[in-house]
Amino acid sequence: MSMEIKRPLVIDVETTIYAKGNPFSRRNALCYVGTYRQGGDLLVGNTTILPVVRREIVSSSLLVGFNAKFDLHWLRRSGIDLHPDARVWDCQLAHFLLTSQAKPYPSLDGVCEYYGIPGKDPTIERDYWSKGIDTPDIPPKVMLYYLTQDLKCTMGVYERQLEDFKKQSQLYKLFQIQCQDLLVLQEMEWNGLVIDLDKAHQEAQRIRNKTKQIELELHSIYPSVPINFDSGDHLSCFLYGGTIKINRREVVGTYKTGGKIGEPRYRIVTDTYELPRIFTPLDGSALKKPGYWSTDEGFLRQLRGTGSVLNLLLERSRLSKLLDYYEGYPELIAKKDWPENELHGQLNQCVAITGRLSASQPNQQNVEKDVKEIFITRY
Repeated sequence: MSMEIKRPLVIDVETTIYAKGNPFSRRNALCYVGTYRQGGDLLVGNTTILPVVRREIVSSSLLVGFNAKFDLHWLRRSGIDLHPDARVWDCQLAHFLLTSQAKPYPSLDGVCEYYGIPGKDPTIERDYWSKGIDTPDIPPKVMLYYLTQDLKCTMGVYERQLEDFKKQSQLYKLFQIQCQDLLVLQEMEWNGLVIDLDKAHQEAQRIRNKTKQIELELHSIYPSVPINFDSGDHLSCFLYGGTIKINRREVVGTYKTGGKIGEPRYRIVTDTYELPRIFTPLDGSALKKPGYWSTDEGFLRQLRGTGSVLNLLLERSRLSKLLDYYEGYPELIAKKDWPENELHGQLNQCVAITGRLSASQPNQQNVEKDVKEIFITRY
C-alpha cells in the first residue's frame, strides 16, 4: 500500500441499534450509507443509493473507514462485495498503532480530539439513541447530516494519520499488514462458526446431572450444613475450616392491623455452622478477609490431603467451565438474534496492549477441547 493514494474513498453506514447494530443480528437493518471521496465528492442517502455506492467502491483504489469491519459487514450484507485486490485503511486501527496500543478501541470522537479536528454531531446519541429511539424513527435530515459529519471526520483523521505514518515508515509497514489481516478477519467473522445446538443442549443436561451427583456427595460430608459451593467464602470454610452463617426468615406471628392483616410476620434468624479444617492452606493463599483463603483452581491442585474431596471439587469446577460453553453459546445466539446455529464472534485488533489478536463474544481462542465436538465443519 503506497502512501501516495489517489483520492481515497471514505465509507460509513448507519443501521438500526439492536445489539449496537450487530451486522449478523437478523432484526437489524441498514438504514443509510455514505461515501466521501478526497477532493469533495459526497454521496449520502438511504439504501436506494446502494447501486451508486457499489460503483464508487469498485472504482476506488483505497477504502477508508473507522472500525472498518463493521461497515464492510454491512456492505456485504447489502450485496456489495469487495474486489479481491481491495485495500482498506482503518483509522481506528491506525490510531491504535500510532499511540502504542495505549487505549483499546479508540472512538472517532476521541481520535478527532487527539488531532484537534471538530468531532461528530452529538445530537443523535444524546437526543435519540440514548433514549432508545431507533435510527428509522429519527428525522432523515438529521441522520444524513450526522452521516455527513462522520464521513468528513474520518477523512480528516485519515489525512492526519497519513502525515504521521510518513514519519514512521516501519510502523506503516506493520499497519499495511494489519489492514490486510483485517480483510481476512472480516471474512472469518462473516462466515462464523456453526454449532450443533441439539448436541449442546444434550451435553448441558448431562453436565447438570453429573454436577448434581457430585454436589450430593459433597453435601453428604456435612448433611446438615447448607453449603453453597459457588460461594468462595463457603468453599474456604469447607476446605480450611471456618464459620458459615446463613440468614433465614422465621415466622413470629401475623399482622393484626394494616394492609397486611392476617399475613405472616417474619424475623431474620442467623444460623451458624462451625466447620473443621480438611486441608492446610498453602502459603500465599490467604485473602485480605481474615480467616479465608483462596479457592482458585490453581491453589486447589497444589493441596495435599483427602483426595476424594479434592477430586470432586476439581471435577465440579471442570464441569462448570464446560457448562458455560454448552449453555453460553445458545444463549448468546438467542441474545444477539443470530441465525439459529451460527456464532459470529469478534476478532479484535484494537484491544490487547501487546498488539496480539483477541476474540470476544464469544472468546474463540481458548475453547475447551471437549466442547469442540459441538462445532460442525463446513468442509
